[in-house]
Amino acid sequence: AALCVHHGQHAEACMYVDSARQLLGTELAALVGESYERAYGSMVRVQQLTELEEVVVYSQLSQEEDREAADAKQSLMRAMWRERIRGVQRKVEVWQGLLLVRSLVLPMSEEAETWIKFASLCQKSGRTRQAHRTLLQLLQYNPATISDPSVPGFGAGSGAPHVMLAYLKHMWHVGDQTTRQNTFLRLQ
Repeated sequence: AALCVHHGQHAEACMYVDSARQLLGTELAALVGESYERAYGSMVRVQQLTELEEVVVYSQLSQEEDREAADAKQSLMRAMWRERIRGVQRKVEVWQGLLLVRSLVLPMSEEAETWIKFASLCQKSGRTRQAHRTLLQLLQYNPATISDPSVPGFGAGSGAPHVMLAYLKHMWHVGDQTTRQNTFLRLQ
């Protein structure tokens, strides 16, 4: 279904989502009777399927002639997705699955705050390399490679100060004393 969305085959994507939902229905019915923890993974997959359907709608709104109405609907959907992700367990696997579905239609830069929270969650879970990669993708460059203060991107001059702050916090967290001092100096 995700590949179909990526290739603009919306009707086919919906068909695959419906098939997957039917398969999950049987599994979910059995697991709900056992325990919340056992059923949670299936519930997340149901949520991913729902969001995949919403991604199809979001994508189709991009082709609407009434841009103002379409933009309003897309904005409402983004707000709903942000609110929804706040309600799921703070586990990297859960967040990653949901964010990857949304990334079919939303570039990381449009949901930077959510991706920053994801990077923080990765870091807290001991996945420092994944946190680092996420922050670099948000910045769209590696600040560690810029040592000349006259070059854009040096220090906090990334054009995305909230992302740069998250990056510097991350570097402070994972770095040794020298790295921490260099990180602090870049802020000045």
